[in-house]
Amino acid sequence: MTARVRTPWRRYLLAASTLATLACATTPATVPVGEITASSAILQVTNSDFDDVSVFLVRSGTLIRLGTVAGLSRGVFQLSGAQLGDGGELRLVASTRSNTSAHRSGTFMASAGQRISWVIDSRLPSEVVIVR
Repeated sequence: MTARVRTPWRRYLLAASTLATLACATTPATVPVGEITASSAILQVTNSDFDDVSVFLVRSGTLIRLGTVAGLSRGVFQLSGAQLGDGGELRLVASTRSNTSAHRSGTFMASAGQRISWVIDSRLPSEVVIVR
């Protein structure tokens, strides 16, 4: 007597539907680091800490939320001319989700067409912004 082997068709169906769902999923559009327009600047934030942070641009005392950078990763944000303003002093602030700690950059000036780099690392004595 031979044993009949049943095909686990439900597992195959579940795997196929999962793959189809993942294939159709889209990721949020990000700005390629190399593309700087004449009316915008690129901010690259490197988060060397374990906690995720929300990144804010501070202009004239007003917080402008740019987005979130996961722990131990990098985020790239495009800053519009409206966010940069007319060339006044800017500052960056990053706070953890629990708001238990915040990182603040020194003041800097930036305009459209420039690249801005900021490294968040609680081991560093100061948080320096590099504008190129």
